[in-house]
Amino acid sequence: MKTCKTCKTEKSFSEFYKAGKYYQSYCKPCLKAMNLEWARNNPEKVKAKKKRQKEEKPEHVKALRRATYLRTKEKQAAGRIERHRLNPHQARQYNAKRKAALLQATPKWANTDKVKEFYFAADFLGMVTGEWYHVDHAVPLNNPLVCGLHCEQNLQVLPASDNLRKSNRQWPDMP
Repeated sequence: MKTCKTCKTEKSFSEFYKAGKYYQSYCKPCLKAMNLEWARNNPEKVKAKKKRQKEEKPEHVKALRRATYLRTKEKQAAGRIERHRLNPHQARQYNAKRKAALLQATPKWANTDKVKEFYFAADFLGMVTGEWYHVDHAVPLNNPLVCGLHCEQNLQVLPASDNLRKSNRQWPDMP
């Protein structure tokens, strides 16, 4: 057991960060609060430090940003899964609406075999590269200004990040 210098509370060693072979004098929550307070009082130093890190270790900064992005995505996915678990009727409603929109947007002359090839290509690229790929409608199916068709001429395979960034706000020959 160790006593924190700030909150004067006796805590287990797991509540303290290790500095070399010794433990720090402040518990994790107190140290975090002190660091946040320092950052609030010294914004120019924080900005300079971040700039220096970005220049000296660009790969490290990129890795940190990527890790933060992935943690955020995991939290969002967990929240979505939890919402679907708590409200299965809403999940079924969303999926049914999406399927109905696809059916309604599929013309009779569409070649369903070629459409299936796009989905196969996206899965194949995902397995080969290790990245997620989506089958995207170049002209979105659902937009207030334009509605595209679910056919081979309107499909493209994109990296998931590009497709999610694009959403249904962009299409070719957009006004």
